[in-house]
Amino acid sequence: MTPNPIAAIQRLRPDPVQVARASESRGAFYDRVLDGVRKFLEAHAMRGKTGAREFYDFETELHQRLMEAEREVVGAVMAASDVDADAIEIEGVVHRRVLKGTETYMTATGEVRVERWLYKDRRNPEAHAIAAMDRRLGIVEGMWTPRAAEQAAWVVTQMTLQKAEELFERVGNMDPSKSSLDRLPKALSDRWEPARAANEQVLRDAIQIPEGRAPWRSRSMASWLRWTTARAPRRCEPRPPPRAGSARDRRGIARSDARRW
Repeated sequence: MTPNPIAAIQRLRPDPVQVARASESRGAFYDRVLDGVRKFLEAHAMRGKTGAREFYDFETELHQRLMEAEREVVGAVMAASDVDADAIEIEGVVHRRVLKGTETYMTATGEVRVERWLYKDRRNPEAHAIAAMDRRLGIVEGMWTPRAAEQAAWVVTQMTLQKAEELFERVGNMDPSKSSLDRLPKALSDRWEPARAANEQVLRDAIQIPEGRAPWRSRSMASWLRWTTARAPRRCEPRPPPRAGSARDRRGIARSDARRW
């Protein structure tokens, strides 16, 4: 059996010197990220905003600076989540490390660039290189973080792609393109469909119907769905056509004659 290199690495005891250096590096990183926000607040926050326009500009720039700091932190956490090993096993297939590349990801606060290792099944010449970090973090379609994908997927179900793009631009967080928004539901559908029955069961189990007088509210969600499905055909039966010479038929003929004239 091929040993798991990730497990082997995790069993190694960390070097105290490297741990100390990492702590110092994180401290310097936090100072650098927050320094811009701190300077902006010292220069602007304590000044009285005498007009609506000045306050609008202050609020806009503060949001932008906070988003920049958040992107820095998210990008650093993503990079720290990367897998650094000679080989890893993905779905029972051993992938070897090939190179380290940089990719742009769409997070809930905008685009970040992250450098991560790529792995490939060298026995298959047609195989594509895979970023282990993407699988570990649940990246969608090679670019969306889970939270960004969740937000974007909800927005595109509520409005057109053009309106969705304008909404993200106005909010000032992430700014995906229309083409990216268009591909996202298809990518999510590819993940959903292979296990549709199991996914729907999870949703049904997660929904709780409050108790009440209605007959379905005292039942489980699955029972309520069966009850609704059983009644649906009777509600959806087409209305029979009017009898010849009936009052409804005569009214229809009269309306047709009126429209014709």
